[in-house]
Amino acid sequence: MKTFNRITLIIFCISLASTSNAQDFLKTNGFKWTDKKEHLCIVNSKKEAIQLCTKVLFEYSDFKEQPNVYEFSKVPVFWWVKHPDKRSKVLIIYCIRYKDNYDVVVKEIEDKTQYFFSIEEENGEVIDLFYSKS
Repeated sequence: MKTFNRITLIIFCISLASTSNAQDFLKTNGFKWTDKKEHLCIVNSKKEAIQLCTKVLFEYSDFKEQPNVYEFSKVPVFWWVKHPDKRSKVLIIYCIRYKDNYDVVVKEIEDKTQYFFSIEEENGEVIDLFYSKS
């Protein structure tokens, strides 16, 4: 029984270290935890927002190239990546224009199809943003 407790404790400590490292990465890159249970960083330009989203993506995945960026959208980035430490979770990474700035958001969700929000583009087109489990 003592062996079981030691193994459990080691697994628990490894889990805490992984979570702590992820939070440290986000904290040192300007993210704040919000009441919406997501990490938020406000930046001044679309270029900064895309660069920060890319940095987060590369930190949490083994992607070598940047996925699609929708330059003319109010939401130029809406990406997802499987959580590196939690098999049933996904990280959603997106940026959205808000007033004169861009919000960069990292949100951990269950790995199931989920609707996030709709946005009306400058041309009047309404886009629904959701994660679809593959």
